[in-house]
Amino acid sequence: MKKVLIIGANGGTARILTDRLLDETTDQLVLFLRKADRLAKYESNPRVTLVDGNVLDTEALRLAMKDVDIVYSNVGGADLGQQTQSILTAMHEAKQTRLIFISALGAHHEVPGKFGEWNEQAIAAFLPGFRESAKLLANSVYTTSESAKLLANSDVVYTELRPA
Repeated sequence: MKKVLIIGANGGTARILTDRLLDETTDQLVLFLRKADRLAKYESNPRVTLVDGNVLDTEALRLAMKDVDIVYSNVGGADLGQQTQSILTAMHEAKQTRLIFISALGAHHEVPGKFGEWNEQAIAAFLPGFRESAKLLANSVYTTSESAKLLANSDVVYTELRPA
């Protein structure tokens, strides 16, 4: 049994993940979000702890990370780089070493051709934040030059998901 912290727990992908983890595992979940009452349906579940907090509050994040095995980040928005920095700072302070980070298709300018051009236009408002986060992750102790690579001389296991 693992203990998983889900940051941005009210996001669509995070809600799917929460339900699947509850249905398919015996994992304990810490659901971190603004306005935790939005996930009140989990209040009576003994495997779930709801934490009402802001991802920019590094201390609240650090406390939520206590004794977790995996940190899963499902955050987004115009200040995504700032949010990512807050998560990385809290992880460092909490001595956490496992991060799963949801990113976006195109965050690394990796989508070629007409589809890449369309993608750039379709999610133009969001890509700067994901790109800033990718740079922060790449320069952190968790990764090397690209956020999907493992740090060669580290025991950190890092996963970045870029759903299309």
